[in-house]
Amino acid sequence: MRNLLVRYLLGELNPQEQEQLEAELRDSPELRRELAYLQACLPGGGDDDVERPRTDDAPSGLAERTLERISGDAPREETQHRAAAVAAAYDPPTGTASWSLADLTVAGGVFLAISMLFLPALRQSRDASRRTGCADNLRQLGVMLEGFSEQHGRFFPTVSRTENAGIFAVYLLEDEYAGPDELARLLLCRSSPLAEDVAEKRVFIRVPTMCELAAATCKERKMWKQLMGGSYAYRMGYYEGDRYCAIRNERSCRKAILADAPSDDLDNLQSVNHGGCGVNVLYQDGCVRYQKDATLPDVYQDVIYLNDEGEEAAGLDRDDTVLGRSEATPDKLSMGLTP
Repeated sequence: MRNLLVRYLLGELNPQEQEQLEAELRDSPELRRELAYLQACLPGGGDDDVERPRTDDAPSGLAERTLERISGDAPREETQHRAAAVAAAYDPPTGTASWSLADLTVAGGVFLAISMLFLPALRQSRDASRRTGCADNLRQLGVMLEGFSEQHGRFFPTVSRTENAGIFAVYLLEDEYAGPDELARLLLCRSSPLAEDVAEKRVFIRVPTMCELAAATCKERKMWKQLMGGSYAYRMGYYEGDRYCAIRNERSCRKAILADAPSDDLDNLQSVNHGGCGVNVLYQDGCVRYQKDATLPDVYQDVIYLNDEGEEAAGLDRDDTVLGRSEATPDKLSMGLTP
């Protein structure tokens, strides 16, 4: 009815509605008092003698709603000022807004539902970004290894029988394929436990020079052996009878040269770099593949971290691919013991 009275004052009723309302006004003193009240709220309307309804009878916010309807008849600032004045005069104080237990329960349920949808997607996006960054690192290292092989008779950096697999990074540094800072960046997979240690400043990756290795103490050399290869594992040589052979670049799409480093915590030394869910593998043709397991394509159960005898050591023939983590040596007996 209040809405109808406002429309009556604004002249928005059709003749039939107006006639019906005026009949009700004649019969209802209360309705006439409310009409007088609303009329007093209009710009220039009403006088001091108009009988106003009791404050506790007026609905909260009525003044603002009424002035919103007529805001076109007065400037915005004047309308807002009048609304505030009327609200202060006629609306009872509502007190400080508060949340009920039901409100908090509903809000908590909504937040939980949104979290269940949003957080897994956010984590998947972050993991995909890190996996892509890891693959980019391997590709850039692959370009350097390809360049090295071009300058060294098609052979990749050779890990001698008593050297650790991470020595490949020292060869790249010595031949100036990258500086120490760039190598330290490329050798770190953001999804690896090593990246967390670096972020917390528990360890520091730096590829040493050959001179630094020669002059290092046993403790320093052991530390460098563990870290110089970063988050990755490099292809060690293989045996042909009693002869130890270096790895030649055949640009093969089935022969791995570099990959996420293995871990002792998972079966078959599976890498933990991507939560143990898969590994990035760089092949000789420069292609990087993300694989669910650490086996070579088209080769049944050939784990890239172990030779055919299940050891993290040199391959037993030309087709036996073994990628060793930074401290691993082709001669298993020499692993971690060479001064």
